[in-house]
Amino acid sequence: MKKQSKRLPKEFYPYFWDVDPAKIDVVQNSRYVIERLLEFGHEVALRWMFERYQRTAIRQVVSRARGLSKLSGNFWALYFGIPKERMRCLNKVHILPNSPFANW
Repeated sequence: MKKQSKRLPKEFYPYFWDVDPAKIDVVQNSRYVIERLLEFGHEVALRWMFERYQRTAIRQVVSRARGLSKLSGNFWALYFGIPKERMRCLNKVHILPNSPFANW
């Protein structure tokens, strides 16, 4: 079996503009990597993601992700057959009751 690198392919660095992509460990930071590629990844990045991670792990990230847009959330909900009410990104945002933004 071929040993897989723990490093993110350099061609995907533009998707990780807010961190140093060279320091991302694709095993330890799998949730972050999957969520970012689900939202912004092109076909090559998505193929790499599906080869790299188990489908059940990706599906779990899809349902729990808060960082997916409604457009991406709807697409991935349909793709994986996840009911929309189980998609965190498609449900009402919960603000803490004592937050200064609670009454907006």
